[in-house]
Amino acid sequence: MEKILVTVPTFETIFPDTFKCIWDAMKATKGYEIDFETVRGYSVDRARNLCVHKAIEAGADWILFVDSDMTFEPDFLAKLLEWDEDVVMGYYDHREKDGGENGGRTNLCKLGQISYMEQITVDEMDDAWGEGYDLVEVKGGGLGFCLMKVGIFQRFMYPWFDFVEYGDGQCLSEDLFFAEQCKRAGIRLYADTRCYCGHIFREVHGGSR
Repeated sequence: MEKILVTVPTFETIFPDTFKCIWDAMKATKGYEIDFETVRGYSVDRARNLCVHKAIEAGADWILFVDSDMTFEPDFLAKLLEWDEDVVMGYYDHREKDGGENGGRTNLCKLGQISYMEQITVDEMDDAWGEGYDLVEVKGGGLGFCLMKVGIFQRFMYPWFDFVEYGDGQCLSEDLFFAEQCKRAGIRLYADTRCYCGHIFREVHGGSR
């Protein structure tokens, strides 16, 4: 029986709604041995690296990254597993949503672009799903809900995730650093158009004068 390690890399605590989604998905996904781990109190790049170390030590075949502010349906993990791909992710609203006619940006970056600045919109994912495309290839993306084969981490060097700052003030986040590693190793990244996750946004109303 294949083994899945569900991991939450977070500097803080897990939202209750997120924990419930994880619990429900673990119960709903049949035919696998599933364990759960959190890595708290570290930067996100270091936390993701530690999560992978835990998956390797546990002898897991798969690792599912879940951010501490994600919500999703119980069958989303099973849907990602159906593809048997090296890396496949769900999608969700980007924190800085456009809120325009295109439905707003997602965590996914468009394939075929030079940079990671061109993001796929919710409407574009809806259109792909409506046209019968349940799986789309992407250049990269946020790893808030992402399933990976643990074996891929033998195909490129450590660190697998890193936050890189350049001299001109530009930076590369840990998830896009991972996407670059995958590109060099010939690993394709995919997103499931059926797995539209919720993203818990923190809002502060009012305040001291």
